[in-house]
Amino acid sequence: MDLLQSLVNLRVLWLNNNNLLDLQSTLFHEQTIFLRVLKLDHNNLTTLSTGIFSNQTSLTKLSLVNNKFDCDCHLLWLKTWMLQRRRVIDQIKSVTCRSRGNAKDKYILKPIIELPDDAFICGDESTYNPLVWVAAPGGLAIFLLLILGVFKCRKNVRVWVYARYRRGLRHLEQEPEKTYDIYVSYCVEDEEFVDREVVRVLEDMDPPYKVCLRNRDFIPGHNNIQQAADSITSSRRTLLVLTERFLQDRWCLWEFQVAHQQAVTDQAYRLIIIIMDDLPLEACDDVMDLKQYLTANKYLLWGELLFWDKLRQAVPPPGVRGEDDGEEEGGGGNNDSDESDYEDRVNIFLPR
Repeated sequence: MDLLQSLVNLRVLWLNNNNLLDLQSTLFHEQTIFLRVLKLDHNNLTTLSTGIFSNQTSLTKLSLVNNKFDCDCHLLWLKTWMLQRRRVIDQIKSVTCRSRGNAKDKYILKPIIELPDDAFICGDESTYNPLVWVAAPGGLAIFLLLILGVFKCRKNVRVWVYARYRRGLRHLEQEPEKTYDIYVSYCVEDEEFVDREVVRVLEDMDPPYKVCLRNRDFIPGHNNIQQAADSITSSRRTLLVLTERFLQDRWCLWEFQVAHQQAVTDQAYRLIIIIMDDLPLEACDDVMDLKQYLTANKYLLWGELLFWDKLRQAVPPPGVRGEDDGEEEGGGGNNDSDESDYEDRVNIFLPR
């Protein structure tokens, strides 16, 4: 499989009907491989290494049916990943795993995405194991260390809980109905990267985000300036992909100004900035408004811990709207508490 490393233009890969028993965990991790179609069906795969497809963000079709996956703890990650990339998986409800039936040597096939998480177990949990009693003190120590770690990283934990279950943080602002969920502002020279690594991931989420791109969604022949301003106003959030080229592009800087002004007008946190990992903050010094905004507000670093979870928190998915507390705007006696709660939610977006 080392041959894949040199196939930089490979987009479609059929490995079906090959009696494959296992796949190398780093097989698809090459940064130069951007597959669109991958067929692994009709093989003898019993498991897949955690995150084996994590670098393949360009996939539009993945076939996994007719394998011999075991319904054990090593496969739970695949269920979670399949649910997140539901639109990519071919015949998703036909991707099954094997669990033992009542009769000896009999297996029952069950759809992976329909199994509860606690069905993915390793070993016979009903069997008495004396090692449990020996390991109990060590387990208690690990548990206490875990509690301490959760306390120290509680903000990141809240981000994770929010992104997974939409619990723990209230939406105090009312989310108005908009045409788009996200308007993405970027330099045209970064278009391929933004489309492959950001937009496609957002549009493949469950539920998918409705993204507006000027190269795709603007009407040819119409005034681009007016279309950009209208699109920003018609989007729940504006996402800026900040690169060195972005800072040198007058159009991009104008879009930042429009999005910033819209956030000020709405008095809401609607502008999200992603800073690429190769861009030092000092590069923004010449753009005073942007520098001041980054100093006073939170932003995301590309590839940081919980990156996608933090982005999902900042942009609640379609259907998630603010909760009406039953008070008129400006009325009631809990405004200070609400503002503090909202500020806390925003600060959790990226602790610094």
